[in-house]
This record gives sequence, C-alpha cells and structure tokens, in this order.
Amino acid sequence: MLICRLARHVLKSMADLRTASGGPEDIAEVIAFLAGPGRWVNGQTIYANGGAA
Repeated sequence: MLICRLARHVLKSMADLRTASGGPEDIAEVIAFLAGPGRWVNGQTIYANGGAA
C-alpha cells in the first residue's frame, strides 16, 4: 500500500524521533489528511512541528 510505504519512508528519514519536534503521531496525522480530504494538495511543504517552522 502506497500510504504505508510513504509512512515508513518518512519515519526512516527522520534522524531521531525522540528529539524531533514532529513525532510519529504527528506524521501519521499528516499522512492520513493527505490520503483523505487533502488529496488535492500538491506542490506544498507541510511541516508537522507544531508551527515552529
């Protein structure tokens, strides 16, 4: 499934999840949004860091 592969890739690409401002739950919410109502979002950078961009 594409979403599972994408989630795995995102999680692997984060150097250290314990010190990252966006944890696995945050990344999962972004992926779920993009797979559902946000499916028309394209060409954007989406930060999952609580607004500390």
